[in-house]
Amino acid sequence: MRRGIHQPFEPRHIGQIDKLAAGWKPGQEVGEPAAIVKEAGLLRRLGADEFVGGVDEESLINEPADHRKGVLQHLLQRHEDVVAVDVQPGVRRHSVLAEDAWNTRDPARVALAYTTDSRWRNRAEFLQGRAAIKAFLTRKWNRELDCRLIKEVWAFRENRIAVRFAYEWHDDSDNWFRSYGNENWEFDEHGLMRLRIASINDVPIKESDRKYHWPLGRRPDDHPSLSDLGL
Repeated sequence: MRRGIHQPFEPRHIGQIDKLAAGWKPGQEVGEPAAIVKEAGLLRRLGADEFVGGVDEESLINEPADHRKGVLQHLLQRHEDVVAVDVQPGVRRHSVLAEDAWNTRDPARVALAYTTDSRWRNRAEFLQGRAAIKAFLTRKWNRELDCRLIKEVWAFRENRIAVRFAYEWHDDSDNWFRSYGNENWEFDEHGLMRLRIASINDVPIKESDRKYHWPLGRRPDDHPSLSDLGL
């Protein structure tokens, strides 16, 4: 499975769509319906043609009021389907970008993806703030050598994403391990991660049992995913 990066997803959009849908009543007058739909991120990010029969943002603005209301109602009634179709590529994008950053093994670069007061639980270690995150990652990659990582989205809702991952590494005695983990992410309104909770288990492996062999750095686009590898 190739790793496609599609249009950016912002976790706040799901909450906006849910709030908009919850407040909608059939026949209700809606001020600036096109602006509301645009703010919810539906037409711009999804291309709502498949839901509204070819109506785009410009034509929605120019349609008579009654028709605009009908289009908006249709979109909102279908908002669960919209979320299912629209969000998944964007959520995967978050996972891909996180994986790429961690595969640089650059603590300063990785730390910038988190809020200045971000809270972590990593295994049994608790830390807070970018400085602590940077120090932690420096220790981690001094111990876990030649690390190669693959992440995969497990579930998502509003501003939270659950991810599973596996990475291979060796220690300074050339003992190889594959570490399996699950992590929960929570984002702030700017898309920075303010909470990360990770549980990880290390499994000793033989060097001949390694499954990740790409050159150190970013995983190639055509490299198998965790599911493809049966991990």
